Amino acid sequence: MTMLRIFSVLLCLATPLASRAAAQEPAKWGLTLEFHTFSIVAVDPATQETGVAVTTRNPCVGNAVPWVRAGVGAVATQGGTRVEYGPDLLDLLAKGVTARNALDQPVKADPDPIGVRSV
Repeated sequence: MTMLRIFSVLLCLATPLASRAAAQEPAKWGLTLEFHTFSIVAVDPATQETGVAVTTRNPCVGNAVPWVRAGVGAVATQGGTRVEYGPDLLDLLAKGVTARNALDQPVKADPDPIGVRSV
C-alpha cells in the first residue's frame, strides 16, 4: 500500500473520532465547572433483584454511598453522606419497614440531617 493510501485510511479513521470527541465538550463551560454526584437505585419487578450505582468526581464514594443487602434491598446515602444510614436503613427494610418509613426514622433521630431527600 502506498504512503498516500495509508495516510488516507488513517485520516478517514481519525476524522470521526476527532469530531465525536469535540462533540462531548459542552458549548459553554462558564466561569467555573460544577460537579455533582448521581446515584440510582433500581428494582427488577420480575425477580425482585435490586442494585445501586453511583458516579461522581469525588474519590472513594463507593465506600460510602451504595449499600446493598441480598434479599433486602439497596440504598444510596449521598448528599451529606451519613454512612450510618446505609446499614440502619437496610436493617429497617429487613424488618419489613416501608422505604419511606425506613428513611424517616434515622432522619428524625439525626440532629443535622444534611441533604436528605427521597422519591
